[in-house]
Amino acid sequence: MDKAQKDIIGKVVNCKFDMPCLVFDRKAVQRNYLELKKALDKTRMHYALKANSCNDVLECLKEVDANFEIASLGELKKLESIGIDGKCIIFSNPLADEGIIRAAHKYGVRYFSFFTIDQLKRLLRFAPNSIYSLRLKISDILNDAIDSGLSLKEIELLVNSNPKISEEINGLCFHMSNPHKVFTILDRCEEIIKKYLKNIKLINIGGGFNLIGDQQNFYEQLESRLMAMSEKYSIKFYSEPGRGIVSNGIFLASVESAQELDKTYHVYLDIGSCIFFKKEKVIFVSKSNELTRECFFHGLACNNSVIFKMKNVKKLKQGDVVCFMGAGAYFQNTDFHSFKKPNIYFL
Repeated sequence: MDKAQKDIIGKVVNCKFDMPCLVFDRKAVQRNYLELKKALDKTRMHYALKANSCNDVLECLKEVDANFEIASLGELKKLESIGIDGKCIIFSNPLADEGIIRAAHKYGVRYFSFFTIDQLKRLLRFAPNSIYSLRLKISDILNDAIDSGLSLKEIELLVNSNPKISEEINGLCFHMSNPHKVFTILDRCEEIIKKYLKNIKLINIGGGFNLIGDQQNFYEQLESRLMAMSEKYSIKFYSEPGRGIVSNGIFLASVESAQELDKTYHVYLDIGSCIFFKKEKVIFVSKSNELTRECFFHGLACNNSVIFKMKNVKKLKQGDVVCFMGAGAYFQNTDFHSFKKPNIYFL
């Protein structure tokens, strides 16, 4: 736990926050962005709004001159409302309709993605003079990859059956869950450039990248590979991390009630209408020293589903606080049951 997190936990004890809530350290978010930007120095980095698109996050990143990646008209309007230039935005949703494409292009966005000929034709018509980035299907080389995009055989077929329109393809992109596999995918990109698509000017290496930590060697190898490809093919690179920039917040929930049933302990948390993506570490703020053998944590929804379970934790009481460390990415407020939406605080 770093000093900022300790300060937040300290404020919890003094009831400084209206829970449930998500708490960010503004400087830490900006520091994360700048650290990743330095690590991915050979790319033009864009923050992926899908990780967390709350206005405070966007304003915070605007202060460090961030670029942004979007996938919807709503996200475009959010960036427009805080004065982000269209040149600083890329649009990565290949399923965009005519209205969204027109709006984004009118605002100054000049990067779009696709994976069918019809999608490419739509982009050529409504977003002229842009980067048209073909999404690659990489599930044949990465088992955990999303099965979306065009395979090598499908690209060959596309080029042979539509040679003229294929010349308009000037970008490549892909979606991966493990950034350490990027070298394998870059091999695929090189094969495509050599065999099929000679006009590639840009490759978007996607997201999933985390803070440097003990990965210095990985980022040095990536920089070397990108430099070599840039010199060989005269291409540029984009990246679009999200989680690594905003996943150092703390989600705070209060205990509404607790009871012991059949030798197990059950704690019911006021998590409001929040859905949070992942818990890295849980800290309990309680005066209790008594431990439970096994504890099940629930939300207040009527389905009584278990959020998570742990062994040998403090026997929490009403009013105690549970702190989910490493929160912030893929944090979603819904209108489920009209529960109170968690507040978001920036320090």
